[in-house]
Amino acid sequence: MAGRPGRNRAWNKLSIEDHVRRGTYRKDRHGPIPPVVAGPQDDPPWQPDPEDVADLGAAGRTFLAAILDEFLVDVIQGVLLLEAARTLDGLTAWRTQAATDPKAARLTVQYTKTFAALVAQVGIR
Repeated sequence: MAGRPGRNRAWNKLSIEDHVRRGTYRKDRHGPIPPVVAGPQDDPPWQPDPEDVADLGAAGRTFLAAILDEFLVDVIQGVLLLEAARTLDGLTAWRTQAATDPKAARLTVQYTKTFAALVAQVGIR
């Protein structure tokens, strides 16, 4: 019953933005679309700290430099890239011993999987 309190549909009224997002916006029913307000400025691209780069081996530095030359990364991607570079350094260390040591061979496989997962999480294509 429309005349009784709590029985009308005004309690769950959608905003104009929700109607636009859902595709249910109608100008004759919902009124004009409000102007878009600019959001906060983007952060500058992430750059590693010199101490972090100094701790990396040759393979990790090469990997990190190649990615940073090609892409602009944010802070989260940067942290993941640093971990991937450290993992790559470990992978190169174990890979040289993998032919003669079964433990090194298992660790090589594990480091390879970890490196691939980290690179996938960065989300750069």
